[in-house]
Amino acid sequence: MHNIIIFFQALLFIYLSYLAGGLFFRTTKRVYQIMVGYGIFGLAGLILGFLGLFWPRYLWAFAAIILIFSRKQILEDLENVKHFSIKPFFQDNIFLKSLLIIWLAANFLIAFVPITGHDTLEYHLPIIRDIILNGELTFSPAGPSYAYLPVFGELFYAVPLAMF
Repeated sequence: MHNIIIFFQALLFIYLSYLAGGLFFRTTKRVYQIMVGYGIFGLAGLILGFLGLFWPRYLWAFAAIILIFSRKQILEDLENVKHFSIKPFFQDNIFLKSLLIIWLAANFLIAFVPITGHDTLEYHLPIIRDIILNGELTFSPAGPSYAYLPVFGELFYAVPLAMF
């Protein structure tokens, strides 16, 4: 059950990133909007971290501002969901699209495998934990070379972890 909750939290964060990216970068390519939105959340986390305000309430306030300014897009997306059909997806190239579905399903299952990578456990997760627990970028010796690592990548992961 816990993994299902995490899955829906991830979907919510991806949608928030899509909305944030749409505020600054309008295009028909939604993946670009999502990536720009990730960058916006990362930048917001960096600013909040430097100010010592990296707490869930401020991250959710930022998300609320995005939701308020994106209300038109949200209503459009809700309208599009009403008319969604998967049938046109399978009209041509059925074999390739079926392989895509199998690949996505396999990756979905792999996503629930615990993190066991050496650098993840030794460097990245302690830095993320330190940022979340302290509410700021402290560069404390949580890891042996914390002061020498760029932490923007860790902020990408710390933002949704702090929010949820």
